[in-house]
Amino acid sequence: MKRLTVFVLLSVMAFACTPIPPDLTFPETGSSGSASVEVNWASGTNVSLVFPSSGGTATVAIKATGNWEASISGAPVDWCTFSPSSGASVDTQLKVTVSANDTYMDRNCSITLVCGENRRTVVVTQKQQDALFLTPAKMEVPAEGGTVEVEVRHNTEFSYAVSKSATEWIVPIETRGMTTDKVSFEVRMNPESEPRQGDISFISGTSGETVHVYQEGMPPCIILTQKEFNVGSEGGTVTVELKSNVDFECKITEGSAWLAEDKTRSTVSTHTRRFTVAANPEEKPRTARIVFSNKENGLSETVTVMQAGVVFFSVDPKSVSVKGEGDTFSVAVNSTLGFGVYSLPEWIEVLLTGTRANTAVLSFRAAPNPHLDSRSGTILIRNDAGTQFSVSVRQEGADTQSFDWSRPFYHRSLIFCFTADWCGYCPIMHTSLEYAHEQLPDRFISINVHGNSSSYKFSGYDALDGQFDVTGYPTGYMDGRRIIANYSETAYWNYVKRNLDEQESNYPCVTTAGVESTLSNGNVSVNVLMYFKEAGDYKVTVYLTESGIIGYQSDHVNGDRNNYRHDDVARISLTAPLGDKISVPAPRTVLERNYKVTVPAPYRPENMRVLVFIQRPFGSAVRLQDGPYGDDYVDNCFYTEVGTYVSPAIVTGEGGGNEGVVDGKPVIW
Repeated sequence: MKRLTVFVLLSVMAFACTPIPPDLTFPETGSSGSASVEVNWASGTNVSLVFPSSGGTATVAIKATGNWEASISGAPVDWCTFSPSSGASVDTQLKVTVSANDTYMDRNCSITLVCGENRRTVVVTQKQQDALFLTPAKMEVPAEGGTVEVEVRHNTEFSYAVSKSATEWIVPIETRGMTTDKVSFEVRMNPESEPRQGDISFISGTSGETVHVYQEGMPPCIILTQKEFNVGSEGGTVTVELKSNVDFECKITEGSAWLAEDKTRSTVSTHTRRFTVAANPEEKPRTARIVFSNKENGLSETVTVMQAGVVFFSVDPKSVSVKGEGDTFSVAVNSTLGFGVYSLPEWIEVLLTGTRANTAVLSFRAAPNPHLDSRSGTILIRNDAGTQFSVSVRQEGADTQSFDWSRPFYHRSLIFCFTADWCGYCPIMHTSLEYAHEQLPDRFISINVHGNSSSYKFSGYDALDGQFDVTGYPTGYMDGRRIIANYSETAYWNYVKRNLDEQESNYPCVTTAGVESTLSNGNVSVNVLMYFKEAGDYKVTVYLTESGIIGYQSDHVNGDRNNYRHDDVARISLTAPLGDKISVPAPRTVLERNYKVTVPAPYRPENMRVLVFIQRPFGSAVRLQDGPYGDDYVDNCFYTEVGTYVSPAIVTGEGGGNEGVVDGKPVIW
């Protein structure tokens, strides 16, 4: 056995039988005084002996000034011996012998040397026997290849290597740490008909193991890496990669008029064939096929080349001008692919659009422009290939020059219904109002104004109460000058009709307006374009109302309800609750005002409507009113859902009443 001897004489071990101050001189052994110690390494340290797994012998030099003894600490061991086990105050050597370690674990023991009260320890450590076991030792892989895994059992670090002749087809999948228990390899496809062998060697210290990998040969085959190719109408090059272990023939069986091969030599290996695709001048797509075959083995594989037809896509015109009062216009689209309108402004509506490959005329309608200034927008038209064209649309401002001032304005009256959810008689008025709306469609507008003590109180209630001096609920005020009591259905609508007729007879309206509103992220914007036939001082008021509120309502007739539907509830005033003053300097004047508000929670802006009403002074006219409700009355009013536009309402018939067809119905864009 090869022996490794550790000469610890290089670091002599000495110890004393009693503690010694470092600056004293010590007498010889046997003389008076205490025994001494010489220490040639750091004071108080122990000796450590490390043996390889094969074992060996080492010596420790001992120099003491008194009698000493040595022993194994703890349980005795049979693999480590030493001599002598004791000595006197003379220089000597402790010989430590360790037998071979045939286990797979390190082992150690301690030899304790005692001299009086002093102790020193020799720690003996022996390395394990290196172990490396592989499972499996042999692998068989099909010609198609795949992933193989080697399980490694080991007690020390290891490395591995693929035999040089197999490095191209046996490839480690990833590099892992040296304590990994499993190692994976990719065995690539064997394109040849003959089988092949490769080895993977694992090394751990002085030990080594080998895994043998056997791979079958590929049966006669022609393998295409890609079987379908798509080429644009402009043409190009198609590269076909194939693997084969037999001779083969290449033939273009379809499309040879526009597909040609760049000739190369065929060999039994990995091949690359290149084909040139001519440009396609037609709109219709076309297909070609290339067949690779071996008649001897009955093999055949087909490559399909699909070429797109030439793509046409045009839009005309690229810009459009539209009149302020609104108009329709057309855009011609010529496309060989499907197409559609991708986006457009809110004030433009698509009347006719194409969805398939064709030549079509798209029709659009622009809503009347409620603004005095012109506005612009863009229509995006996109085909299925993602190509898009933009059409710029510019619309003139509201056409006030050609506005027909000679025709009477359509009139609607306004009824404020003061109410509360605790009012048990209020549902009677609501029922009567509904009946009046059925009998007098589009003749008047009514909103519910809840007092401060109601769950649905209106922010502008105090101002209205101050003007009308509301003394109880329910109470209705028509056009700010007539009070309407809680009548029965028939009496109610008759009373409303008499007041409508009297209003239009004595106070024919001199104002109308176009109202546009938008909703974005909880913000409501309102644009009002007002037309005044007469000069003077006016007031414009803008409210937001909410419908579809489900909640409590006291009801003395049908019983109290928790699921009562509250509609047309006044919520927010965008102007002063009694209106913002407007001075009109001359007859036939058009003025524009813009308002914006953020709708707070829990209001639901999608359930809201915009109310605009214009007030004017009685002036010299006889005041027909039920109380001191101020000097102004409602001349006209307009009501539309948020996100819609209502154009100015005029009467198309003759005369001064509301006969004839009415312009200005709400239009949603």
